Parts: sequence; C-alpha cells; structure tokens
Amino acid sequence: MRDDDADDLTDDLSDDLTVDLRGMPLDSLDDFWDAVAGPCGLPEWFGRNLDAWWDTIETRGVSEVIDAHETLVVRADAAGLFAPGRPEGARLASVFADASRARLEVERHG
Repeated sequence: MRDDDADDLTDDLSDDLTVDLRGMPLDSLDDFWDAVAGPCGLPEWFGRNLDAWWDTIETRGVSEVIDAHETLVVRADAAGLFAPGRPEGARLASVFADASRARLEVERHG
C-alpha cells in the first residue's frame, strides 16, 4: 500500500511505474533512498545500497510494487546527486543503465 505522498510521486501508465523526483532536493544517496522508498514500496529491511537497488529493480522479489510493473522509470533533475561530476550519482545512474527493467531520466535545465 502507498500513502498519499507516495501516490503524488507515481504515475501508473501501462506497464511502467514512474516515480517523479524532479524538484525534490536529492543531495545524497540517502536522500534518494528516502524519496523512492514509499512510491517503490521498499520494505524496511531494504539495504539502501546499490547492490540492494540492483536486486530490487533487475532481479526483483524485493518490492511488490516494482514487481507489479514491467518497467520502473525514475525522473530526476540534473542537480544535487545527479549533477555532473557527482560520483555517487554516476554510480547510481550506471546501475540504471545496466538494468533491463528500469531507467533513470535526468532532466537538464538551462
């Protein structure tokens, strides 16, 4: 089950689960985990690391919410964690790039 805040961040279109994080302050991986936990239905025992995220988005079996959709789409701004030159953001983006059932869409402004 998702709460009202989680519903505001998601948009179910066909077989995609879209989590829109644009406009949210994401300065660290912890901020990212906090932001996706509700809309993605991450359990309390979720590992909050890139290996756990890979298992969640690619291997599946961690989140019933993600598992119910063919593809997870996360939208974020090219700022903070996803600003150019941020190693944590680049590592997270590479996990998405390697996944076949999830993608990261980073919006660049200006």
